[in-house]
Parts: sequence; C-alpha cells; structure tokens
Amino acid sequence: MTDNFNMLLCDPIKLKTMYTAGLPHIDIEELLDKATTRIEQHLNKGIRYEQYPDMAELLFERAQLYMLHKSYDKAIQDYSECLDYDPYFYEADKGREAALSMKRTKTALAQ
Repeated sequence: MTDNFNMLLCDPIKLKTMYTAGLPHIDIEELLDKATTRIEQHLNKGIRYEQYPDMAELLFERAQLYMLHKSYDKAIQDYSECLDYDPYFYEADKGREAALSMKRTKTALAQ
C-alpha cells in the first residue's frame, strides 16, 4: 500500500482521475490519515532549514487530497503553510487560489 500511496501522491492528476471515476479502492480518508502521519513524523524529527522543501512538498500533497475531499478550509491552510516553507512553490500558490475560489463558490451556492 505504501508504494501505491506514494505513487498517487506524486501524481495528483492520476489520483483525481481515479477518485472521480469512482473506483472503490481509493479511500481519500485513508490517504489523508497517511499524509498527516507523514507530516507528523517529519515534524517530530525536527526540521532544519535544508528540509523546508520536503515539508513544503508534504503539505502540498495533503492539500491536494483536501481539495479532492472538498475540505477547502483545510486545503487553504495547508497551501498557506506550504508557502511559509517555500514561498516560491508556484503550484501551492495556484492551489490556494483555486481553494479560495471553490470556497467562495460553495458559500455563494449555499446562500
């Protein structure tokens, strides 16, 4: 499972395609739990400056999962934290913009 998990996180387009196709073997909750565990393990080891890009990547991966889960507030938080570790992470900046847009759309539709 770990190899598949890492493969999916490295390819968010494949993950989204599989998830939206409704394949039963993709459990976003499980993937979110594993991504959170990886982040916690990284934090528990202590982060040195040279490890900031690794932490940014982990947060970005979890933010992508939150987007699939439609948990836009959590995705925004992870994208923002990712940018704290790596302010030039272009994909995280675009992801945060998309999450903010989706949140606004969801709020507008709810009214």
